[in-house]
Amino acid sequence: MSQCPFEIILKWESVKDNLMLCLRAKGDYDNAMVRPITRPLLDLEQYVRIEFEEFTCVVTYELCDAWDVSPAEVFKHAKVEDPVTLTFGQIAKLTGQYSPEMDACPAVLLSTRSHRYGASVILNDEYMAEISAIFDHRMILIPSSVHEWFVVPECDTKEDKAFLRGMVKAINNKEVAPEDRLSDNIYLWKDGKLSVA
Repeated sequence: MSQCPFEIILKWESVKDNLMLCLRAKGDYDNAMVRPITRPLLDLEQYVRIEFEEFTCVVTYELCDAWDVSPAEVFKHAKVEDPVTLTFGQIAKLTGQYSPEMDACPAVLLSTRSHRYGASVILNDEYMAEISAIFDHRMILIPSSVHEWFVVPECDTKEDKAFLRGMVKAINNKEVAPEDRLSDNIYLWKDGKLSVA
C-alpha cells in the first residue's frame, strides 16, 4: 500500500527534491490560520510549492516547523522549472492561426515546460540574460498570469506604458481567474534589473 500524501509531505527527505519556486501577487496572510513562506519581489512575492505528479501544495511556516528546516533552507532547495520561450509565430502555429507576418512580431512568451507557474522563469538569471540579449538588454515584461509572461521591446513613452498597463488590467478583470492573476503592472527589465515600469 502506498503512503498517503500527508505522510510524504511531513518528511523533509521526501519533498526536498520536489520543491518548485513560484511567483504570485502579494497576499495578505495576517489573519490566515496557515501562512505560506514568501520572499518579496517588488509588488510580487516568491513562494514554494511541493510538486509531485499526484499532488501539489504550498509550503507553509507550519511545514517548515514540522521539518525542522528554516524557510531560507526551503528557498535554497527550490528550483525554477526548465524555461521555454515561444515566438508569436510558434504560438499561432500551435493554435492553427498562423500567418507568415507573425514571425516578424518582436514579442515572445516566457513560461516553463509544463506551463504551470511559469512566471517564475524570471527568477532564472541565466535564462533572463539570454532573453534580454534578444531585446538589447531592455525589455518590458507583461504578466499574462502566474503561468507566463509576454516580453516586448522597451516602450519609449509614458503613453505606451500606460496603454500596456490598461490592457493588462482589463484582461485580468475579464479573462484571468483571480487565483491566476499575477499583477496589473508591467515591468521593465533593464541591464539585468527588474522594476515596475
